[in-house]
Amino acid sequence: VYKTNVTLPDHRVAARFGDDANLVELIGWDSAPIAPNITQVKFYWRPLRDKPEPLAIHLQVLDEQNQTVSTIQDDLFQGKGWQNEMFTTQWNLQSTQAKNRLQVNVEQTRYNYLTPISTWANEKIDTLVLDVFSQ
Repeated sequence: VYKTNVTLPDHRVAARFGDDANLVELIGWDSAPIAPNITQVKFYWRPLRDKPEPLAIHLQVLDEQNQTVSTIQDDLFQGKGWQNEMFTTQWNLQSTQAKNRLQVNVEQTRYNYLTPISTWANEKIDTLVLDVFSQ
């Protein structure tokens, strides 16, 4: 990594998405408040294959009782198309909670299918929830 001049995130995840954990990996994330009740979350991704695949991200901001406060569903690549190297995406999340949790899913859009999640060691992750930010 040091030879590529890539900036790594403050929080590491290493969650892989896909039936065989072979689509894309969420390396980690950073977050920062940008306005009252709005936090920007920056995700660091790595594609795990060369073949382009249309993917969408599903984000749910959860409160302390795990109730959904807000959601985002959008193109994972934010209109830039399939990336062949590490890339970042940024999302602005709204919430009035001081502390939130963020549930992350990736969808294969051509099948309308939320992909399974696993670790780099191919151990299944039932739900990926990040304890992300406080305002």
